[in-house]
Order: sequence, then structure tokens, then C-alpha cells
Amino acid sequence: MITCGVFDIGPVRAVNWADFPVLSAGPTPHISLDRWEFTIDDGTNVLKRWNWKSLRDLPTENITVDLHCVTRWSKVGTSWEGVSLDVLFADVKTDLPYAMLRSYRDYPTNLSLKDAMNKQAWIAFKYDRSDRFNPLKERIVRKVG
Repeated sequence: MITCGVFDIGPVRAVNWADFPVLSAGPTPHISLDRWEFTIDDGTNVLKRWNWKSLRDLPTENITVDLHCVTRWSKVGTSWEGVSLDVLFADVKTDLPYAMLRSYRDYPTNLSLKDAMNKQAWIAFKYDRSDRFNPLKERIVRKVG
């Protein structure tokens, strides 16, 4: 679930946090990794599907970004490991300009595919070399959430 967007220029008078503030629409669901899945669909049909193992077998990248939230907090120099949306959407054919992302609690958010491609968004499974966001967190470099 996205609670805050990430972009590369900080807001004026942002508070720098050592940890992450708890900003959530409710409790975090705990999904067993043997039941977990990530899918890309067109609203009707599943176009691609990964279980936890097959997602982790994909090529990963390490990125470092500054986080700036619309609620006026910042966290500078955060390190993430994950799979680029470029990899996930590599064989998906679409002319639609937006994707709708949903979590296990069906919390939705939309994302411009233009802003997600070209190494601008990742599905991250590690933060600062730990599995803190079990199992995943989306990181978007250019957009404010």
C-alpha cells in the first residue's frame, strides 16, 4: 500500500524523521508467503502472475532515494531493494495510461504508467537490507502520493 509518494526534491519546512511515521488506512494484513501473489490484470483477465518465489527470482536493483511525504516529513538517503516495474511490465501490451494498484485489503491507488516506467518505480521487498516491509512496499521516485 502506498501511504506517501517519493520524489527527488524536498518540500519546504519538512521534518526529517529517523524512522517512518505510522501512516496507514488500517492494520497491516499478514499474508503467508506460500499464499501470497502479485498479479497484473486488465480488469477482467490476469495478464501476469507471480508467487513469492517467482517474484524473488526476478532481477532486482538497489536504489537510494530521499522520501518526502505530503504530510510534511522527510527521510533522506533511504536504501531499497526490489524489482523495477519495467521488469514486471516487460511483456504486458497496453495502451492504457494508468494502472490501478490494490493491496490485500483492497486499498487502491492509481499510477501513471508514464511515471512508473524507465526506472521510476519498484516493488521493494527490502529496506536498509532488512525485510521490514514484509513482504512488499511500492517506491515511486517521481510522484507525490
